[in-house]
Amino acid sequence: MTKITAHAILFIACLNSFFVFGQAVAPIAVLNVGYNESSSGLAIFDVGNNNVVIIGEDVHNRIDMPRATLKFLQHLHKLNGTRVLAIEGGTSTAFLVNRYLDTQDTVLLREIVRHTFYWGIEHQQFLKELAQWNEQLSDDQKIKLRSADIEIKQESVVLAINVLLKEQETTALPSGLRSFREIFEEKSSHRNKFDALNVFYYYDKDKCRKAAEAVLADVAVHPDQYKTIFGPNVGMVKTMMQDLISQYTFNYKDTHYGYRDAIIYQKLLSLHNDGITKFLYIVGGKHTGQGSSSYRLQHDALSPFHGKVVFINITARKPNGKFQGSKAVSDLSARYPEMFCADCHVLIRNDGSTKLLTQVPDYTLAFKNTSFVRKFSNTFTGD
Repeated sequence: MTKITAHAILFIACLNSFFVFGQAVAPIAVLNVGYNESSSGLAIFDVGNNNVVIIGEDVHNRIDMPRATLKFLQHLHKLNGTRVLAIEGGTSTAFLVNRYLDTQDTVLLREIVRHTFYWGIEHQQFLKELAQWNEQLSDDQKIKLRSADIEIKQESVVLAINVLLKEQETTALPSGLRSFREIFEEKSSHRNKFDALNVFYYYDKDKCRKAAEAVLADVAVHPDQYKTIFGPNVGMVKTMMQDLISQYTFNYKDTHYGYRDAIIYQKLLSLHNDGITKFLYIVGGKHTGQGSSSYRLQHDALSPFHGKVVFINITARKPNGKFQGSKAVSDLSARYPEMFCADCHVLIRNDGSTKLLTQVPDYTLAFKNTSFVRKFSNTFTGD
């Protein structure tokens, strides 16, 4: 008989507490996030009666985040009928992606990659996979994106306005819209050389600001003219202009983000005003901390989503084996190396069963490494 030491018995006993016995479900699971992989690992993820799932990214643009987003969205769609993906981005980006989901227009997809924060190889693949899945769903079950932020990139507004204007004669347009057309066209030969434009202000910032201000002022004076141009989308255009001006007001280098976070909170509330009661929301972790927009969504007594939010935090394994910003996950990985293998993404339900599984946040998703999305080989990164 093989001799089993007391230490080994203790280790096995501790390990067994994290596995399935009968109907019990382990609080730690290896999660497959690949598009062509099974959804194993999501069995431990159950939102119960909660309607909103918020994933707070520790750092934007982790390489596996696009894949994980689709996995969670598909799971929630099946679990409780979630059909809205809320984004930390502007109305223009939501409009453009929704247009692509409806059309799968490859030319539009290329422009989306150039003009929005979906600028990487993994971003493009995510949009393709999302569109292909969405195509299989019935009309009343299809996924839509919604904005939960100000305009993050002015370039997405420039593209959206030009998509909406289509073939309209430039000379007949009001001055602000004409400026957006000219801004877009004057750099067409340059941008067409690149698959992505990974710069913050590709188009002239001052021209875009003046164009937005002109449109917003003019639409108030000549609403009928804008209704003729944009039809039912005129309200969306006004929101784009307002949120683009908010971007110019907001200072991204200022660590005090209260101005923008207050707008985000109102955007989240507007989802409920539009009849959206269930959604998946991907946002930077700082917008989930105490007092932030996402925190208020869960805790404010008057919030329509009060007590209905599930939080997932993101961490990732650094080259030294520790998990970025999470000592608890680092300790868990040391105790259970077979669960935290080199090629494993791990989902953790923080159910309070041990000191390392504290109940804030509700879940933690630990990516296997800290890699970021890849740039296209001919990405424009500036002069």
